[in-house]
This record gives sequence, structure tokens and C-alpha cells, in this order.
Amino acid sequence: AYSRGSLRGRLAQASCFAVALVAVLTPWLVRNSIILGAPALTTQTGRFLWIGNNPHTFSHYPEESIDMSESAAWRALTMTEIGHISNLSFDEIGQSRWFFNRGSRYMVNHLDMTLQGFARKVGTAFSWNFSPATTDVLRQRAYFFSYFPILVLGVFGMVISWRLWRHLSVIYCLFMSFIITSGLFWAHTSHRSYLDIYFMMFAAYTCRVVYSWGLNRVVRRDYAC
Repeated sequence: AYSRGSLRGRLAQASCFAVALVAVLTPWLVRNSIILGAPALTTQTGRFLWIGNNPHTFSHYPEESIDMSESAAWRALTMTEIGHISNLSFDEIGQSRWFFNRGSRYMVNHLDMTLQGFARKVGTAFSWNFSPATTDVLRQRAYFFSYFPILVLGVFGMVISWRLWRHLSVIYCLFMSFIITSGLFWAHTSHRSYLDIYFMMFAAYTCRVVYSWGLNRVVRRDYAC
């Protein structure tokens, strides 16, 4: 929608992207339809939702790996529940649906804790402290002093560049999709790494604006003298 050229040219570009997307996804969807009985992209969604939304999600996470919290959640299951999961071991779609129902039921029944957990998981993803935490103090300090300034300047850059939202909408969508996914499921700081380049870009824009503002003040002052 924001590319250059006529409407016809932009529609042609969008059609090319759509064809490429369909060409990539169709074989995988057909394969899953034949083998699993449904055109699913993945059968892990339900389990991931349950891992990120159960009474033991924050038993180890975010200070430790989410895998340790998952282990705690598995140990808390009853023998009946484990048996039911085992019976679905040859039905990946059904097993994923069971976990999905379990996770979504927890979210609905504990809405306040879900909202708090959502904020905590998003905060973990963008945290200036490693998650999982590291015992290497030097590594943690290097991460803080390299990432924290970029985070602050990058967020400020997003705010002051709001007039360019049409050109930057794709980047904003990347951030929004990551925030929603992290809040619904979970995220460690390493999962955010692909967004850091955009933080750097916005941070550079902030520095440019501040430099231009300071330079203009100097010029005006010298001119007045």
C-alpha cells in the first residue's frame, strides 16, 4: 500500500508476494492435511500456550529457563491427565487441542493473573537483564551498557517519528506481533534479537534529531551575535 507507483503496479507487487507465500506454505499444509488430517502450520501451538499459561509458568521463568517451568507443570499433572495425553500421542492435532483448551481455560479463569503475566512476559522480552539470568557478571554488564541506551533512544525515536508511520508501519507491526506473541506465550531476551536492529535505527534517528536541534541552536546564537 505504501510502495511507489500506480495502483496497478502496487497490486502487481502485492500479487507477487501473495503467490510466493502460497507457493511456500501450500506443500507443508498439504502434507499436514494428509498425515495429520488438518492443514495446520504447527501442532505445538497448544502446548506452547499451556506452558505460558499455567500455575507453574513463573515457578522458574524468567530468571531461569522456561523449560524448567514446563517440567514443574508436567510434574503437577495427575496420572489421569498424563494418561489422557499419552492416549493422544498418535493424534498431534488432538493433543495440541487438549493443551490449548487447558491453557485458554486457565487464562479465562485467572484473568487478573493472566494480564499480570502478559505484562511480565513482555517486560522480560525487552529487559536489560538476561533471561535466563547469567552468572557471568561481565557479560551481564556488557549487555546492559550496550542494550539499555539503544532501548531508551530507540523508544524515544519511535515516538518522535510518529509522522512517518505510513513508511514505518511494517516495523511497527513487527513489534506489535512480537509483543502479542510474547505476552500470550513467553519470551526470553534472546527471542527479541531480530528487533534490535530496528531499535538501533530509531536510536540513530534520535541522535540525528538531537544533533540537528543542538546545531540549529548554535547557528541561531552565532547569528544573533
